[in-house]
Amino acid sequence: MGKELDRLTRGLGKKMPIHFTEGKRRPEAPMQAAKLASEGGITLRDHIPIFRHWKEYKAKENEDKIDNYIGKLGAKFDMDIMAKPVKDACVDMLKRGQRQRRYTLKKKYFDGVPANQVRTTSPVSCMNDLPQSTRYKTYCVKNQLNREKVQFQQRTGSRCYIACAYAVKQEKYKDTEPTAIDLFKVTHCSKKTGFCEPVKNAIASMETIRAEPLQDGQQPNSGIQVVAQVLPQSSTFLQNIGIQYSSRTSSRDVVVPQVQELQTQLESEKQEKSGLQLQVDTLKMHAEESEATMVKQSEEIQNLKKAQEENNNLLRQLISFKQVQLTPP
Repeated sequence: MGKELDRLTRGLGKKMPIHFTEGKRRPEAPMQAAKLASEGGITLRDHIPIFRHWKEYKAKENEDKIDNYIGKLGAKFDMDIMAKPVKDACVDMLKRGQRQRRYTLKKKYFDGVPANQVRTTSPVSCMNDLPQSTRYKTYCVKNQLNREKVQFQQRTGSRCYIACAYAVKQEKYKDTEPTAIDLFKVTHCSKKTGFCEPVKNAIASMETIRAEPLQDGQQPNSGIQVVAQVLPQSSTFLQNIGIQYSSRTSSRDVVVPQVQELQTQLESEKQEKSGLQLQVDTLKMHAEESEATMVKQSEEIQNLKKAQEENNNLLRQLISFKQVQLTPP
């Protein structure tokens, strides 16, 4: 239990580094993904209680369980446990591991047991009490029907999608980048039986879409868009291989014109705003000039009034002086 990781640590002289990429729930390197999954399972079995539902781990009284799980993994590997990609990957691994653990315990202690002998309490100390047998069996039947609806079964063995895609890039596609269609083929091909019938039909549909003639000005769909069009809306294949694709139904020839139209509207609004600002600045400048002109005219009028008043005084003085001269003694 963990001895191989200890040997690797002693051989390297340090802890094995684990590198996570934003948006990917597992490390890309197969060795890192395998050792992380192995140590995550050991930590889950030895130190983390198994609750009835994942929501119970998010309760206030159980918040330390997730932090404890991440902390114990951080003690085994060289990784930043405070980084968001590391936390998201560890939480996802804990969520899937506890669900698988509950399934294993239920299969061991409840499947095949007569109804009158089914226990109402937990058979192990690490798990809380199970729900009633009738409710449990109802969920089992419903989950079995849901599993039968899965059309594209994973064919990557013990590797996760991300590690398998990384290995394929390193071994088969050394000089070129594989498309989403290539990754779909690799991850759904069995070494013994090849492709199953639903996968063959999906690949044929993808090839048909890629071979469709393009109209004038239309750009070809990428491999991601083709895969998104063929796979069902509920498929998480693109997310599992680390590709973020927001819309499964929109194609490039629909999205690009919308983006261009929005950009055109934004540019026109910017131009209109700049034109209005120019008009405001022009009016403001005219108003300032008019105000300066009015002030200047007002000063000129005051000066003219003063000059006229001085002239009137001078005329009055002249008239008075003439009257004095004309008056006889």
